Formats: sequence, structure tokens, C-alpha cells
Amino acid sequence: LALEEPLLAALAGRDLPVFVQSFDPGNLRWLRPRTALPLVQLVSGTGRVDLVTATGLRRVAQYADAVGVDEHLVLPGPSSEAADAHAAGLQVHVWTLRDETDSIEDTWAFVDAGVDGLFTDQPDTTLEACRLRLGAQASGIRIHAAR
Repeated sequence: LALEEPLLAALAGRDLPVFVQSFDPGNLRWLRPRTALPLVQLVSGTGRVDLVTATGLRRVAQYADAVGVDEHLVLPGPSSEAADAHAAGLQVHVWTLRDETDSIEDTWAFVDAGVDGLFTDQPDTTLEACRLRLGAQASGIRIHAAR
């Protein structure tokens, strides 16, 4: 059962901070001409990693606004995913930061790597880590609770 049309119908006329994410490029390609909502191409470390090459990111930029990548595709570094995505006109979100597996220093490393958004199970901890690292600039980082 296709979910794209019911999703758009449910969101119609609502002013909500929504990112539409999918591992399937086909969903996002279908949605692009039908919505102005930000579309995020999700990429797991064991999935379509071809999408986070410089060439792949340029292709993703044709239908999405951002890539949401498994944190292990960005760190441990050095990696060029964030710079390559930005060069293609995409934002970069990493997922999923957890207190039990990621330290404050890990969060700092993602910020230093140039990511634009962080998905986390503990937004309070992640936001505090960003505030400690960035000070007043932390207000520009998007923190998404992964619940």
C-alpha cells in the first residue's frame, strides 16, 4: 500500500516542522513535484552507500533536500560526506545518537564535520553538547528526537 498520498493528505493545510524521510529514492522522487516539504534521503551503512559518493549526492540533490546518513558513514573520519553533500546543495543529518553509545565528544565531532542536523534518542544531552561546543551558534543546529 502506497503511503505517499495519505501522508500528503494528512499534512495538507498544517504548519508542522516535518521532514519526510525514506530509504527508497522512488518515494522521494514521486513526492518532489507534489510537496514543498523537505525531503530526506536516508542511507544506512549497509544500504545504498553509492548514494553518498560525490556522484550519488549530486543525483540525490535532484529530488531531496538532505541526506540522513548512519552516523558511521560520517565518523570515524576523516570523511568527505558532509562537504560533498554541501557541494551538491544538500544538508546532512546523522542518525541516531544515543547516550549509551555516543559521547559529548562524538557529538562535537559531528558538528565539527559540518553536519546540519542530528537525530537522537536524548535531545537534551545532544543539545547541551552542541551548546557547549558552539555557544550561541547552537541555535542553528536541528535536533530531532528519534522516538
